[in-house]
Amino acid sequence: VGSEMCIRDSTCITEDLSGKIWFGTLRGAYILDKNDYRITPIEGYGFDSWSIDEIKATSDGLVYIATNNKVYRFDARSTRLTHSYDIEWQGVPNKVSFFFEDPQTHKLWITLQKGGLCWFDKQQERFVPFYWPFEAPPTALVRDKNNHFIWLATYGNGLFRFRPDDRNSSSIYAVSYTHLRAHETGR
Repeated sequence: VGSEMCIRDSTCITEDLSGKIWFGTLRGAYILDKNDYRITPIEGYGFDSWSIDEIKATSDGLVYIATNNKVYRFDARSTRLTHSYDIEWQGVPNKVSFFFEDPQTHKLWITLQKGGLCWFDKQQERFVPFYWPFEAPPTALVRDKNNHFIWLATYGNGLFRFRPDDRNSSSIYAVSYTHLRAHETGR
């Protein structure tokens, strides 16, 4: 009954390449096998007592789980932990609020609850902070299907058009309410 109660408090969900459903709860992370509906807890890493902030399966067969100012990387096939990363913003531990894998570049991004934006550098094997000039944290990203940029949502600063290949202030362009109204009315 205890684990059933934990499963009811789901916080995030993702599907890996093999079709298994990985989900986080207020007290741990679990894997659902859709063939027999068996739910298996991810054990041995302290997850059973932690609230899972975010979870993401990527196109390279990995699953990333964010909790307690860390990101844990698992091999989806073996469900084995392969690496863990401390998450910081300007030297302060920080929680992940959102994972985003760019469908064009397959670069993995994270937004931070009290910070900015980081991307995963595979060569350095770490999450690298990206230029972020705002006090309000980013909350989510989505790739524009028709253009070469990403839309970036923030908590307090609205929407931005984002070009991750430009590593300076011109990479982030604010979209104001005035822009949106002008487009709506055709002006």
